[in-house]
Amino acid sequence: MRRWMVKAAAAAMALALTAGCGDDFEVLEFPRIEVAVEGDPVDEAGGEVRFTTALQSSIDMTVRITNPGNKPLVVSKVAWEVDELTGLTAKNEYVTLSGQPVGSTTVSHTDGFGLTFKVRYTPPLGKALDDFSSSVLVIESNARDRSNKKDIDRIVITFSMPEDRAYPEISPNPYTFQNATPTKPEQQTFFITNDPELATTSFQVTGISLAKSSDEFTLLDLPNLPATVAKPDPILGSVPVTFKVQYRPVDEGNDTNTLVVETDQGTFNVPLSSSFNPGGYSVSYSHVDLFDFSNVNAIDVRNVSVLSEGPGVLAIKEPRIEPAEANDVFSFKVLKPATKPDEEPSEITKFPQAFAAGKSFEIEVTYAPGADPTKSPNGRLIVPYTAPDSGEMVFELWAGTPKPLVSIAPFTKLVAVNADAASGATGTRNIVVYNYGNGALTVNDVTMQGSSDVTKRVFDLTNKPAADTVVPPGGALVLEVAWDASKYAPQNLDEFLHVHYIHGFTGEATSETVALVFYDDPGVPPTAVAGPEAGYAGTVGEELTLDGSGSTGGDFTLGANSYLWYLTDLPAGSRARLNVENGPFPSFVPDVAGSYTVELVVYAVDSATSDFLTSAPHSVTVDVQAAP
Repeated sequence: MRRWMVKAAAAAMALALTAGCGDDFEVLEFPRIEVAVEGDPVDEAGGEVRFTTALQSSIDMTVRITNPGNKPLVVSKVAWEVDELTGLTAKNEYVTLSGQPVGSTTVSHTDGFGLTFKVRYTPPLGKALDDFSSSVLVIESNARDRSNKKDIDRIVITFSMPEDRAYPEISPNPYTFQNATPTKPEQQTFFITNDPELATTSFQVTGISLAKSSDEFTLLDLPNLPATVAKPDPILGSVPVTFKVQYRPVDEGNDTNTLVVETDQGTFNVPLSSSFNPGGYSVSYSHVDLFDFSNVNAIDVRNVSVLSEGPGVLAIKEPRIEPAEANDVFSFKVLKPATKPDEEPSEITKFPQAFAAGKSFEIEVTYAPGADPTKSPNGRLIVPYTAPDSGEMVFELWAGTPKPLVSIAPFTKLVAVNADAASGATGTRNIVVYNYGNGALTVNDVTMQGSSDVTKRVFDLTNKPAADTVVPPGGALVLEVAWDASKYAPQNLDEFLHVHYIHGFTGEATSETVALVFYDDPGVPPTAVAGPEAGYAGTVGEELTLDGSGSTGGDFTLGANSYLWYLTDLPAGSRARLNVENGPFPSFVPDVAGSYTVELVVYAVDSATSDFLTSAPHSVTVDVQAAP
């Protein structure tokens, strides 16, 4: 009885000490540790974190250590695990640590931000990922568990690489033939690729056929099967397997069929159809800068009207605003106009939505600035459509203080030259800095990086701009880089061009980098053909489509994304831009009468080795007349 009373008295004292405090462990004094990776907590026993696939840009994962206890936490070690027997470090060659503490670091229980550092995965440049080993991070400290019963002196986090997995894609999918006649059949090239952002291994194409025999649809240029689609190259993406489908109508009316592509990852069906009624559209707004809300400090609503011009149906998919942060200040509605005087426009909420010739819809954009309107981000309203050709209507959304928006061409940020070093050949390449914003862009400097001895550099900037060169809104700065094959040596360092400028949103000094690569491997290079030698002719306000289909691959094969287009010269005041930069048929809408210059470079890839060859650039002019 006495022993029971002692235990009961001790329990009562413990309850009295903790009563009213709301935390059963408040009276205990000990350090604790909580670890999170990208905001996701890691168990005290450790855990695994998987990197996603990266192509050219590094992926950072932020690790945060906090102390929810009430005594200082001493983090004595943050390092990669080392095997005691072999002495080898358990770290992938493409993974690094940055910002980690060196030696013991104290994390106060009153510091809610704790201790942070980064684990970075940098994809290999110029080749596919070839090291899939995990990186094992060890965090050692004096932490105790939640109940203060045991030490949590060691937490192990395994950072694993992307799994080997193929992601087959077939494009276009579906496809509608629109221009064929009984005397002039239409051909379409289909591309079987491996998703460049997800795939980490190859797959095989085992069969290509049509679901039903047909006099109208015919398969052409079929590859030898089985055909391998390699895992994507980190710079060039996926090298496709290609073939063609030809459609020749034999009578009036539309036809359908299904393309069946069999792979070791599954079977894919691509609907095929025909239509002779292409659609079109026109946009009506009061001014080209209708959605410029710069220096607007209150909620504002503006509308644009889109008319389906026929003869076919105009179908739009669900619009979106990019980038994500622009959604904080911009919103939109798609409206069907009222049909009666006493009605209000009705909102469209389901997509896709089709509009017959003569029908229209409105897009209502609302701008709602935050507490500091000068900090509002710019954005773009994008309306995908089929007319029936796929495309996008793009409306620039500007807000806050007018600011520049930098874009670099070629969009791959890689300039490659293939040549025989012994030949001493020379040439030039263009790099274009566009300002797609509504404020002036200040280019502080353009610098070259490579060997410290400039006489050993293959590449040289021939038209270095003056310091603090200003590129007006819609303007472009064309940089000419000369190359000299005689200066190539295998031991040459990588060369880069850096464009230094002031970031339009943050106001901080930043830079864009273009890699300059010389390959002593001329082979039979591809040939870029940007269009007719006589150039194109166009009219202000009418979309003009460029044609690079005459380009050839030389020793290797051109893929769907082998085309690098860019505008190198525009009339004063023009803000024209290409709707795509990497296909054979980009387009743009000239907005000022005058002469435009378009340049094309193509690259061809060996699907077996992933080696590639790059063409010399080819330029054409576009003479644009004023609208009648």
